Amino acid sequence: LQTLLRELHPGLDLEVINAGQIGFGSTQELIYFHRQILPLEPDLVLLLDGYNDILADLTNPASGWPLHSDLLKSRFEDSFHPHPLRKDIFALFRQSRFLDLIMRLLSETIAGNRRGLIMPRVAPTATSENYLRNLRALARLAAPTPLWVALQPVPAFTQKPLAPEEQKILAEKEEIIPGYAERIRETYRLMKFGLILTGARMVDLENALGTEPKLMFADECHFGDDAADRIAHEIANQWSEAKVIPESKTKSLKQS
Repeated sequence: LQTLLRELHPGLDLEVINAGQIGFGSTQELIYFHRQILPLEPDLVLLLDGYNDILADLTNPASGWPLHSDLLKSRFEDSFHPHPLRKDIFALFRQSRFLDLIMRLLSETIAGNRRGLIMPRVAPTATSENYLRNLRALARLAAPTPLWVALQPVPAFTQKPLAPEEQKILAEKEEIIPGYAERIRETYRLMKFGLILTGARMVDLENALGTEPKLMFADECHFGDDAADRIAHEIANQWSEAKVIPESKTKSLKQS
């Protein structure tokens, strides 16, 4: 994105900082922005998110909890109690990222054989309202710095025709969470409608991935280099058309 923006605005000293964090929902994003991003004094902020809020609410009992809140809760409680060596070793394995991955793969394998294992308790409206509330708070924190929002493309929310592998990804998710794809689309629609109503500055990425059924997603939310390149071009082009970056003076452009 930095390279593209410098090509579109030659002569300007533009800097893009990718401050994205793995697994963060908008609640964590709000705290992170307050503690870590504001001190950087950004001139422009872009939020590329949305799906993590939905993903967390598929398994959490209330909207706004982070991903894997049960694991975070156990780590928090363990930190207050001394343990014998045996328990310390067990806690280390339980907190292992590798073990987290193994447990996720096992749970998805089991769920694939038991349709309807995951039944979300949070309604799409609650997910959307929590997301929009956090974004409004973040915009107030950032003011007067302009805040832009782009909803992250995912297989269930993109105009790109899906490749067979991507269709399989959605089918597998439907086996674990009945109505998964429609739930994602409905929540994204509510988020987008709410952003429009609040007058938020938006970069629309629904058509960013083209019109060919080319494989771009590795799973239900992560995409590869080709998709990332197309998204960067879309952001740069839409910002250029909207004249977001002033040409009259040198600016430092920073991204969250």
